[in-house]
Amino acid sequence: KEMLIERLAQSSGGMWESKSNGIHHFSLMWWKERDIFTPKGNWQDWRNTLIDSLVNIGQAKISFAIEMTHPLTAQCLCLDRHMLRAFGWDDHGKSPTLSQYIHYEDYWLNLTNWHNIPPVISRNIYWDRIQQQQNSYYWAHVIK
Repeated sequence: KEMLIERLAQSSGGMWESKSNGIHHFSLMWWKERDIFTPKGNWQDWRNTLIDSLVNIGQAKISFAIEMTHPLTAQCLCLDRHMLRAFGWDDHGKSPTLSQYIHYEDYWLNLTNWHNIPPVISRNIYWDRIQQQQNSYYWAHVIK
């Protein structure tokens, strides 16, 4: 864990203790209770279970991980500050409550499902437009 803190400190991202605790706890859960990471039933309920089970990892980060692992089927979204601005969220540094988050998420899910577009794909298209990119390949080097 100390090596993890050192590495995080080198990244100059801040909050090393909190991040190291979250990553450490996540790794313990991964090895001891891996079944919690398998989608079950309603996507939002499953995501919310993960939020309750994992320390120092919020709804947006957990939702992003779900998006990355289930891009065509996930029925939950990463609503970061950029996405929340699309709904008029004036954050002033505050995150929405889980019920507020779900309110915005439900709106996007209903709209994309009505148009028969995978919600994650539509969110990525929106993000690409914010970045003034034609597609998502511009950041693929991160996961190579």
